[in-house]
Amino acid sequence: MKNPAEVDFRRKWHAMAAVGAGVFLATVDGSIINVSLPTLVRSLDTEFAVVQWVVLGYLLTIITSMLSIGRVADIVGKKSIYQFCGIGRGHDTDAFLS
Repeated sequence: MKNPAEVDFRRKWHAMAAVGAGVFLATVDGSIINVSLPTLVRSLDTEFAVVQWVVLGYLLTIITSMLSIGRVADIVGKKSIYQFCGIGRGHDTDAFLS
């Protein structure tokens, strides 16, 4: 481990930007799904409460997968898992809305 006097703290802003981008994308993902609720109600010819359960299941799946993905990131490497999950999240949202 490096001595704290030898660590380059300018790189911390890169990590902060990556985490901020992930939080922003998660917020956009939730917003897209919530905006699509009326369309889903019409296209599935069902009630709003039923569609809300579908969205809840989608969000619970994302949240519960974080535990196992965190462990895999400890083994494989946090950077590669973060990049893989960022790409996968966009494909999941596209699949849900199509």
